[in-house]
Amino acid sequence: MPNYCSNRLMLNEDSNDSILDVLKDYLDKKGRLSFRKVRPIPTAFKKADPNDKELSKKLIRKYGANNGVDWCVMHWGTKWEADVYSSEPDGIGFVTAWSPPIGIVKTLSILTGRDFRLTYIEEGEDFCGEYFSYSNWLYNQDIEFSPIKSAPKKLQKEIC
Repeated sequence: MPNYCSNRLMLNEDSNDSILDVLKDYLDKKGRLSFRKVRPIPTAFKKADPNDKELSKKLIRKYGANNGVDWCVMHWGTKWEADVYSSEPDGIGFVTAWSPPIGIVKTLSILTGRDFRLTYIEEGEDFCGEYFSYSNWLYNQDIEFSPIKSAPKKLQKEIC
């Protein structure tokens, strides 16, 4: 069972736009952010036999991983889709396994041309932080604190 990382994703810009409107192309049928819509898992992993060493080598050369879970960790920042979801016009909340979905937020900035801020806390491993992703994708910032009590009081109040 993983440690769950609680996340909150918001627009990081002066705008009256709803985050749900900005992300509409990346929501599932239930209106939740779908990592698979943001960055689809290569279909080659569905047919991969973990015992086929030659195929494993080819997949690693092409995708950097020989299975979907490792690929997700590399490209999403976490191994599974988001769960336990909440949404409001100014932000969406969800949990992920072990770590925040930095790769997803970075990709969303590139795809939408918008700036995002992600706050996160993972109490089992005692870390928290905030990630800023900018549409120009040349400058992104991840500020992580461990232990959680070392984070600025303003951030602690926001995420706890």
